[in-house]
This record gives sequence, structure tokens and C-alpha cells, in this order.
Amino acid sequence: MARRQERVNDLLREVVAEIIARELKDPRLQADLISVTEVTTSADLQHARVLVSVMGSEPQRDAVVAALNHSRHFVQRQLRPHLSMKSIPQLQFQRDDRIEEDRRILDLLDRIRRDGLPGAEPDADPAATDPPDDGQADA
Repeated sequence: MARRQERVNDLLREVVAEIIARELKDPRLQADLISVTEVTTSADLQHARVLVSVMGSEPQRDAVVAALNHSRHFVQRQLRPHLSMKSIPQLQFQRDDRIEEDRRILDLLDRIRRDGLPGAEPDADPAATDPPDDGQADA
């Protein structure tokens, strides 16, 4: 990815998050529940996919993404003063479930550490696998 595209992605992520938090008045959008995790622009910088992580139930997450997509033209207009670009990318908001998936994996790993693998036999006593002591010391 080109350096300019990376800079645009980072700037868009910061500014879009700020606009969501301060300027959108939709009651479905509680800023403390929404986090803009990543923005990926097309090579021509005409389109941008905005990934958002949303805390809440499945229907709440879907409602937030729908509300953001409904408000995307407003967000695009608010971007203009912050970007020194000929044209502002068309935004498309999508859910980012990576944080939730990471948390689920960590919970599973914790459970495995605590309880062991399901169906696995407990570790044998290490003393039982040592050779019997015949009373002779190693020389």
C-alpha cells in the first residue's frame, strides 16, 4: 500500500471517529459503544471501507451499522474541511467483529488452561514415568 494511502486511511479513521462521537445525533449511535478500528481506501482514493467495532447485542450492532450507513453522506460532507483532497472518498461502514472473536478465543484458551482439553486424559504423574531408583548413584 502506498504511503499516501496509509496516511489517508489513518486520517480518515481519526476524523470519522471524531465526527461519530461529536456530530451525529442519531439515538442508535451511542459514541461510547462505537470504535472505528480501521479504514481502507481504494487505490484511487474514491472509496473507503470503514470498519467499526460495536459493543452490544447482535441487533444493536446491526442497528448501529445501518445508522452509520444512513448517515454516511453527512459524514462525508463533514470530512471536507479536514482533508486536502480533490474528492472525498465514498464511505461504506461495516462491522468489525475481530475484537469479539479475539475475546472469544482468549476465553477458550483460558478455559483450556484451567480445565484442560475436552476429552483429553489428565497428565500422568511425572514420578511414575521416572525409572525406578536402584540405589546406585550416578558416577
